[in-house]
Amino acid sequence: MKTIQKPQVRAASKLKFQDNREQVMAILEAFELRQPSYQPVPTGNENSSFAVQDSGKEYILRVYQRNKKTTLDILRELQLMEFLNGRGLPIPKSFPTKTGELVCETVIGQQLWQSILMQFEEGAHPGVYTPALIGNMAGTQARMHMASLEFTNELLGVKRRYNPYQRDGAWDWVLRWTNRSGDNTGLVMSFSHLDFTGDNILVQDDTVTAILDFDDMTYAPLVDCLANSLLFLARVGVDSNALRSYIRAYTQARRLSWTERARLASVLMGRSLRLSFLLV
Repeated sequence: MKTIQKPQVRAASKLKFQDNREQVMAILEAFELRQPSYQPVPTGNENSSFAVQDSGKEYILRVYQRNKKTTLDILRELQLMEFLNGRGLPIPKSFPTKTGELVCETVIGQQLWQSILMQFEEGAHPGVYTPALIGNMAGTQARMHMASLEFTNELLGVKRRYNPYQRDGAWDWVLRWTNRSGDNTGLVMSFSHLDFTGDNILVQDDTVTAILDFDDMTYAPLVDCLANSLLFLARVGVDSNALRSYIRAYTQARRLSWTERARLASVLMGRSLRLSFLLV
């Protein structure tokens, strides 16, 4: 089945794609594959993923929850991923369809499904957070943030100021996806992963080998992404000393301003009194 443009009318309800061989193979037909086979990969409640094998190569097919994102939103996500990959970060490569589209649009039974095909990456989700892994995660996140800021500046123009009477596509997209929680005055704003956690990375030998799932990418304060990572680590039992080490390793690569430190302390204090002392 070839990729096609989205229908004029789309149902209002959201729906997760279910494992159905005929439907999965119909989506895979759009890509440059010879005789693909697949197995479903356990995922969350929204998107569906499948491990694909073809001609000795391995891929990951991701089918997005219906009606959650526009194709432009997914393309922006892939655009950031490609930029980060080009800056040496461990981001999976995406493969186009036979017609050159990075986002495959397939209609099955009057329903539009959006999907992307990515390179399979080696590694596993971390089970134990060793000091070495904590340091590598923090440094990787800091490098990702600096590269994300570079991407943002190139996309929007580092010297540009938003004018509501002169909108363009990029700024409209920013306004729709901006994280509006709290006062962002004085904070470094950028497109950000915002969910850099053990669930979304693969590791080998205490080294991050892949950063996955940019589905929550948002134009938000970079320090909020750091706060989310620290909160995740605290939830899985990482102790305060290790969390302090994470912050130290992060700031060795990317310094935090006093405004960012205040924001980080405020977020951590709002979740846990124990975490509020991490920056002391």
